[in-house]
Amino acid sequence: MDRANVTQHLTDYLAGYGRSNRHNLAEVAGYADWQARAQGELERRMTRLMETLPDYLVAAIAAGEVDLADVARGLLAAEPANPVDL
Repeated sequence: MDRANVTQHLTDYLAGYGRSNRHNLAEVAGYADWQARAQGELERRMTRLMETLPDYLVAAIAAGEVDLADVARGLLAAEPANPVDL
């Protein structure tokens, strides 16, 4: 997704968010470190993915026996892209 589309999606989301509570939108506007917060959120989401895997798969990933990213890339290469995800 290009930068203009990402910006428009975020604008639309925040417009809806701000409609119900302008005070919260003002807090969003005043927060200075959204990039670091977003990085932390990505880490949390990846952790949540790991929490869903059975122990033996987590152990195999930790031991370097299998590469989670390689498996995901293989799936992406084998399946056509879903237009909703673009």
